[in-house]
Amino acid sequence: METPYFVPTVWERDERKGSGWKPMKTVPVPRNYFVRLNDIDASSRRNAIVVGDYAKQVGGVVTQHWNGKTWKSAVAPVPRTTKEGQFDGVDTRAPDDAWGVGAAALATGDGTRVVGLLQHWDGTRWKAQKLPDVAKGYKGWALNDVTALAADDVWAVGSKFRHDGGKPVLLHYDGTRWSEVAAPDLGVTRAQLHAVAAGPDRRLWAVGGAWTAETRWQGLALRYDGKKWVKAPLPKGTGELDSVAISQGDPVVLAAKTEDTRVALRQSGGKWVSMNLPVDGAMPYWATHISASGRTIDVTGTYSGTGGSQETGPGTVLTARR
Repeated sequence: METPYFVPTVWERDERKGSGWKPMKTVPVPRNYFVRLNDIDASSRRNAIVVGDYAKQVGGVVTQHWNGKTWKSAVAPVPRTTKEGQFDGVDTRAPDDAWGVGAAALATGDGTRVVGLLQHWDGTRWKAQKLPDVAKGYKGWALNDVTALAADDVWAVGSKFRHDGGKPVLLHYDGTRWSEVAAPDLGVTRAQLHAVAAGPDRRLWAVGGAWTAETRWQGLALRYDGKKWVKAPLPKGTGELDSVAISQGDPVVLAAKTEDTRVALRQSGGKWVSMNLPVDGAMPYWATHISASGRTIDVTGTYSGTGGSQETGPGTVLTARR
C-alpha cells in the first residue's frame, strides 16, 4: 500500500474570470516533505502569502509568496533543535510586511518542549522576533493566529500550558517591541485562543475555548475595547470557537456543535444568530475556517467521507452574501 501523503494546494476565486474556485499553480512541494499549507492571506491581487509546516529537508517552515504572476518559495527559520512545527497563521499588509505565527517542538534531554514561533516577512526573508518570556512557570506555549492593523499595531494569540491547566496568550507589537497583554480573569483552569480578527473600525475579537467544571470545552470570545480585553457573552451551550472574521463590522464565528460538526454564528444587533450552514444529511460537514470580505462570508471545510473521516471527503467552500 502506498504511504499516504499531503498534497499542498492553493485555490483562488477571481470573479473577473468567473464565480468558481480554481486551483493555482504553486511551487511544487516534494512528496517526501509531508507538509501541509495551513493559512493564507492577501492584501491585493499582487500580494499573498501562504504558510505551512516544518520540513526537515529544508530546515524550516515552508512558505510561498505571490507577486501577482508567480509563487516563489521562502523558508522560515526555526530553532536548531526543532523536531516538528508549523506556522498556523499569517497576515500581510504589503509585499514587504507580513507576520507568521505558529509553534515548534524542540528536542530536550527528557523529551520535547513546545515554543511559539513569531516571525516577520520583509519581502526577502523571514526574521524571528524577540519576545517576552511568555512561558515562565509553564511547560510550553504556542501561537495560533495573528492580525496586523498597522505597522505599529499587531496582535498575536495562542495559549501557554502545563499539566494542571493553561491560559490564553495575547501579544501586542507597538512598532518597536512585542509585549504580553493580560487576558481577563476567566475563572477556569484551562483556556486557549485559536483566532483573532480586526474590523475596519479597528475593533478586535479573539476566540477560543475554556475548560469548564463540567469537564467540557465551551466557547470563549474576547473583545478589545481599546484599552483592555473583556469577555463577550455567547449563547448558552456554545461550543469551542475555532475561527473568527469581521463582516460589515460584526463578528462571525465557527463554533463546535458536536465533536464532528460546526455551526456558524453571526452577531447582529448585539445578539448572536445562526447562519444556518447547509448540511447534506448523507455527509456531515466539518467547517474549519471562516473569512469575510465586503458583503461576502466564506466558510471552508470538508464533507466527511465514508466512515466519518473528513480527510477522505471533498473540500467545499460555502458562500453567503449580506
